[in-house]
Amino acid sequence: MLEKTSHCTHLPFVTSLHWDSVWQLATASGASRYRLYSASCDREQRSQRCKLIRILAMAESSDLPPPYCYIWGDVSANPVVVKAEKPAFIDYQGADNRLVPLLLTCPVTSSMGPVAGVSISLESCSSVTNFLQFADH
Repeated sequence: MLEKTSHCTHLPFVTSLHWDSVWQLATASGASRYRLYSASCDREQRSQRCKLIRILAMAESSDLPPPYCYIWGDVSANPVVVKAEKPAFIDYQGADNRLVPLLLTCPVTSSMGPVAGVSISLESCSSVTNFLQFADH
């Protein structure tokens, strides 16, 4: 279910992005939970409209809940917030002593216009500390 936010968050300033080496961090209560590497847009063949956003990430645990996706159409406007689908683990073999590679998927409805980027948070109405823009945007 998508919801338009009117007061929850604004696009983060460049100086407020949380970085750890090549990763942008999605945090909750001060602890990082997801390490975000890149995002891409799966497009419909005819219209080239973005229908799914896929995010390559690492998680600190295999039992984290799916995060919320803050989908930015116009970066000067409020985002649309949607719960991500259940994370798809990539080559996870049950080891507890390493980060877990995964793919996060955020659905985009046909009512949205062009998508500029995405932010991730573990809470549905919070300040975000990351922003991934698509390479082809």
